[in-house]
Amino acid sequence: DVWTEVFVWVGEKANKKEASMSRDIAAQLIKSTSRAEETPITVVHSGSEPPMFTSAFLGWDHTKAEKFEDPYEKKLRLLAEAKAKEAGEDPA
Repeated sequence: DVWTEVFVWVGEKANKKEASMSRDIAAQLIKSTSRAEETPITVVHSGSEPPMFTSAFLGWDHTKAEKFEDPYEKKLRLLAEAKAKEAGEDPA
């Protein structure tokens, strides 16, 4: 949200319903604030962030965006790998 435009970022694991609902929520945001009804909504997909999106975030690092791993999922993965290692199994 940069006031003159609302960006909807859709993560790679978002399903069709979530992606569709995100646009509806963005439209509700526009209506609930004092913005012009014509405020554009731009859908941005994970891994394909254009410069007009990333420029709104100081210090945007494309390498980190490409390697993002949900912290909770990372913890679960590391625990599973440690458990497999203890059991002498291949963690892959």
